Amino acid sequence: MSRRFLTLVIIGVFLSAALIACEDDGTGAVGPSPVRTGGQDTANVRSKMDLSAGAGFFDAPFPIEHMRRADGTVRYAGFPNPEDNAVLDLYLRQADGMTQGFSRAGSIYLPFEGAIDTSTLPSEFPDSLSEGATIFLVNVQSDSARYGERLAFTAVFQDTAVTHIPKNVLKILPFQGTPMEPEAMYAAVVLATQNDATGKPLAPSIALQTMRDGGIPAGKYGELNAEAFGYLWDYCEDFDIDPTRIAAATVFRTGEFESEMRAIREAFAAWPDPAASDLKVVSEYDTFYVVEG
Repeated sequence: MSRRFLTLVIIGVFLSAALIACEDDGTGAVGPSPVRTGGQDTANVRSKMDLSAGAGFFDAPFPIEHMRRADGTVRYAGFPNPEDNAVLDLYLRQADGMTQGFSRAGSIYLPFEGAIDTSTLPSEFPDSLSEGATIFLVNVQSDSARYGERLAFTAVFQDTAVTHIPKNVLKILPFQGTPMEPEAMYAAVVLATQNDATGKPLAPSIALQTMRDGGIPAGKYGELNAEAFGYLWDYCEDFDIDPTRIAAATVFRTGEFESEMRAIREAFAAWPDPAASDLKVVSEYDTFYVVEG
């Protein structure tokens, strides 16, 4: 039990275009194609959401419902480990079969096809709760007492690739100490008015646009996510938010970890206190002794 607890702790810490035309994005879906002027690509930057079985870990947002199996465990095995770090590989393999649901306070990752405007990202927690915020993290479970509650966070855009994370990924870090509700549906949302690095509105991925319009996107996990994103569309209707303003989003269910930690605590508390016997002082210092026995 203690090994599992340690792994969970480590993983917790660690872890609309200007012109519309038809373009195949490789999944059989169609969407906005680039408009070229003087040899330059002027298409709006789109969010990424590949729901196929062979997609990379950061080819879609994380967390997202298809990364949580039916038994509640989370798919961590595909997390990038380009340097074959043995310790990271151990953590990932254990977490892949042991974690139950997504973290209530972990980072959220939203990938894009290009750079976004970073000048208006919430660098301070209160900024993320402002009335004009273009990015928000919200409870979208209608039967929850916290339905519609937005959580504070900071956001950082990764414009260059690092060892484990590719470029053009937005990371949202919730305020530590005010976790999301356990076993509840949450959505992280980026509005088109967050804009790309050139000042143009962001555009939704083909999959997101398809789900917004009531369809099922291409890919093995299209149907599963279409059902999950229904929570977001219902929230938009209830709170008078135009879903066509959304350029990027993810919807996921949080896990419940307190009961397991309580069980571990109670198991340790039930052990008898160790009895000291045959003790002898082996070293003596000014402020402490070393005792053996």
